[in-house]
Amino acid sequence: MSIEQEISVLSSAAQCDGDLDRREYDYIMKLGKAHGMAAERIQEIIDSRQELGLDDLSDDEKFEILYNIVIIMKVDGKVYNEEILFCQNIASRLGYEYEAIMELYPHVHARVKVAGMKKQLQRQIEKYLKH
Repeated sequence: MSIEQEISVLSSAAQCDGDLDRREYDYIMKLGKAHGMAAERIQEIIDSRQELGLDDLSDDEKFEILYNIVIIMKVDGKVYNEEILFCQNIASRLGYEYEAIMELYPHVHARVKVAGMKKQLQRQIEKYLKH
């Protein structure tokens, strides 16, 4: 999975309620820049609203996308039905059952990204990954 794929999915998640909130935008930009992307390229992906494929991803890559879409859903402090449905759809496409999102939801926070905690959460939701 490329960072461009992840930015594309997160951008789609952020815009699924019809509004790209400033906090969602800032999170996407921060993530892209942390991976060495130029702000202009990140903006192109956001503007294109084209979601790239989710095929041939490792379990770690699937978890990273799921984790980040839950952050995007929560970062603006409002959770809309469109966002929940979008997250369910992405989780399903990644091979997760709906319960994976519900398990992650209370533990994922945009400002808290402790590597050990993420690994523990990943192990917790592996049971929801359909193989």
